[in-house]
Amino acid sequence: MTNQELELLRATVSELLKRSGDPIHWSAKGIGMARLSLPNRRRLHLWHTNFMWADNALKHTHPWGLRSTIVAGVLENRRFTIGEDGKPYHVRRVDCGAGTCEQYQVEDASLVRGRREVYNPGDSYSQDPGEIHESRAMEGTVSIMSKVGDDTGQALVFYHHWADAYERTPNRIELAEAIEAALERL
Repeated sequence: MTNQELELLRATVSELLKRSGDPIHWSAKGIGMARLSLPNRRRLHLWHTNFMWADNALKHTHPWGLRSTIVAGVLENRRFTIGEDGKPYHVRRVDCGAGTCEQYQVEDASLVRGRREVYNPGDSYSQDPGEIHESRAMEGTVSIMSKVGDDTGQALVFYHHWADAYERTPNRIELAEAIEAALERL
């Protein structure tokens, strides 16, 4: 992405955030991020501690591939593989579809930690469906994620003590604080 393209994207996202303060359009998932659905299988992700209530559910997979571009702030991503030399975790399968998510306990697994990946404004990264990862971001980070490929409807969550990363609508105060932090970075 060129500097000119990034500046245009940042200006567009800034205007979108200024007009998107109604929580009804947002959903927060409990892992430090709220999302706003966009056309063409895209989502705007707004990273803030106001949306963190399930720290143990950070290691997970997605039922589809993804490509994510950092618009502002810094995002750290770490991938994991299953292996005997890893740290033990419980595993829960989440089957999502038609507005519902069913959860099933599955076998435990040991995760081997991969290298730390750091992404700055204008950087993009991709992941395959089923690839285990954990993302954390600087307060006020904004990213745009595009779903790639087919949706299998199943994801895995790796944890030590279960705390549901349930989806909910953020309240006006926590959303306003997160938008303000993002606008300062934009």
